[in-house]
Amino acid sequence: MRRYALSALWLSFAGVPGLLAAQGFGIYEQGTCAMGRAGTGVAAPCPDGSALFFNPAGLAGLKGGHATIGVTLINVDGGFTDDILQRTSDLNDPLIALPQVYVSYAATPKLGIGVGLFAPYGLQTEWPLSFDGRFAGYKNIIRSVYIQPTVAYQVTPWLSLGGGLDIVRGSVELNQHLDLAEAPVPATILPPPPGAPPYLFGQFGIAPGTDFANAHLEASKTTVTAHWGGIIKINDNLSIGGRYLMHAKFDYSGTGTFTQVPTGLVVPADIILPSAPPDTIHAGTPVDALLQGLGIFQNTLTTQTVTTTITNPEQLVFGIAYKAGSQW
Repeated sequence: MRRYALSALWLSFAGVPGLLAAQGFGIYEQGTCAMGRAGTGVAAPCPDGSALFFNPAGLAGLKGGHATIGVTLINVDGGFTDDILQRTSDLNDPLIALPQVYVSYAATPKLGIGVGLFAPYGLQTEWPLSFDGRFAGYKNIIRSVYIQPTVAYQVTPWLSLGGGLDIVRGSVELNQHLDLAEAPVPATILPPPPGAPPYLFGQFGIAPGTDFANAHLEASKTTVTAHWGGIIKINDNLSIGGRYLMHAKFDYSGTGTFTQVPTGLVVPADIILPSAPPDTIHAGTPVDALLQGLGIFQNTLTTQTVTTTITNPEQLVFGIAYKAGSQW
């Protein structure tokens, strides 16, 4: 993965993939000044609004007003090669832009206030429809945007504390194809024996990997969490800092829609159904018309409510800053 942080004045390469792996889908590049320090800003945040993310206590003691605007550009590279046919599928992910906006103001020499907008968590994967994993998902997007009003206060010359509530807007989008070979045959036309599972279309000659429907699931949710931080100044050269961003839980409830995907298949031979009186599906019948006639898209795969829960993990960060000399 290649990631870039961009502002009006700076373009800095941020190659810290270990941070992403540690957070699952975390994005630590939330300010170019801090990225110029390799993200080490919890004990001595940059003297601008980006302290809202790297340590809210850093707003205390700032002078005047500050406004910081930046964009993190994420370019995701990846591919998949199947073991049998050695076919390769590459990710089609677009260049993803994640904004950061920070505004802070020194209300008094000891009191700092501010508000920030940032996106510390996000994920998007987009595969071609030829991808073998399309039945698990071919375009999946998770977004979380945090708006954080913050207050910080210099309690003593050596201790600063800060914190704020985070209003988090989360959204999720999942897209996948459904495999006809794994779909159950409606029991109304082919009832299974008592106590047995329903028959599958794959038992009647439908090859595995036959796309017949597209599932689209979408939901959004707003939740509230909190972010706290503190800085202890040991002396003019040494300081210790820590921050805690609480987890954000999203109980999503959204809509799932299903659309038919043409298979182009026909029934190869007559199929006699065990009905009373017996009925026959004749050879040459288009499978797509058969599925419509069975009411699969009117009954089983209709628009419906879907629910899921996703939790953005908490962040607990500690650091030590040491100023080696007056020129640093």
